[in-house]
Amino acid sequence: MLNFESNELTGVIPDFRALPNLQTLYIFRNQLTGEIPDFRALLNLQELDLNRNQLTGEIPDFRALPKLKKLALSYNKLTGAIPDFSALSVLRWLYLDSNQLTGAIPSFSALPNFITLHLGNNSICKDTNINYSLWLEEQISRFSKCSTNYSPIAASIEMQLNQSRYTTGNLIRLDMQVDGQATVDLYVAIVFPSGDFTTITYPLAFSQFNTIQIYKPAIAISEQKNYPILNDFLLPDGTMPLS
Repeated sequence: MLNFESNELTGVIPDFRALPNLQTLYIFRNQLTGEIPDFRALLNLQELDLNRNQLTGEIPDFRALPKLKKLALSYNKLTGAIPDFSALSVLRWLYLDSNQLTGAIPSFSALPNFITLHLGNNSICKDTNINYSLWLEEQISRFSKCSTNYSPIAASIEMQLNQSRYTTGNLIRLDMQVDGQATVDLYVAIVFPSGDFTTITYPLAFSQFNTIQIYKPAIAISEQKNYPILNDFLLPDGTMPLS
């Protein structure tokens, strides 16, 4: 077992290929960046916990780890769709919440040993073509159904700021101009130089850092329209500069 929990580690995840008998690897609550590396050489790995770092990129293929029982990737900045975990027949605990994942929730039907599944705070949806198990349906009941309309969005969105860089005490004016013919969900985010972000909800509230919340759902765009997101908002003391 290797446990590097809460050590303020930075940089990328190191190479553990020289430890083929490693069964448990905990590196959560650090400041690791970059993509999740290939762990396929760790054939005996049973628990992998990378929660609460700053990892980016897509979730890699874990099919080469047949003994994996716990996979914890919550509170990172992972993107893309939830991959196929069907080869991990002994997987019991899966934590993917609080990332930036998109797409449909898979069926997980090949994972009979599931007892814990965390998917919240992602932009994912229920696939209407999948008959989810009763247990899984309970876990994902709060997610909406995926849209069946896959036609390209015939609309444009442009963000307009009153200046190019902001520091403490500056007034921020942010307008969003939409034009075209479509019905869309609008999201507005402020990204800081560190890579952290906050999203804005209507009329004016800020999400917790690195949590995605919608600004306005199902907006019908039929003509050019301007949305004043921030109107002379004073950047408070202690906030990181925006650029």
